[in-house]
Amino acid sequence: MSLHCSYGDKLDEHLRDRFIISGLRDEPAALKLMENVGEQDNLSFTKAVEFALARESTAESTKAMRSAGETASAAGSANVNMVQRSQRKQTRSRKQCYRCGRNHPPEDCWFKSTECRRCRKIGHIERMCRSEEPKAENKKKGQ
Repeated sequence: MSLHCSYGDKLDEHLRDRFIISGLRDEPAALKLMENVGEQDNLSFTKAVEFALARESTAESTKAMRSAGETASAAGSANVNMVQRSQRKQTRSRKQCYRCGRNHPPEDCWFKSTECRRCRKIGHIERMCRSEEPKAENKKKGQ
């Protein structure tokens, strides 16, 4: 259609302007092209189309990379947390409680506020007592 019009040597310029004004949905790209037209009058229709295609391709690639990165980071984060939790459970369950002798963290022990029958100190039970000799009171009670 534009071939039969009498645009002459201005055909490329008119196509370029028409493309920029109504052919681009990406408004920032259209504004950038308009700036380029204002700065340099030798911007051709072909260069404008190439610029728009490159910009569109870059936007799609960036979007794809971000979504892939978010998916990977979410999955990676979940896996890291899972590993940390399982390691914490393993290390916590392997340690013997110094208060009662069972396999749990001492801060979770039921006997942390219990008085030892052997040394009368609070925080452990008799079977885990480290005192070498019981107090004199305990000997008298037992005799």
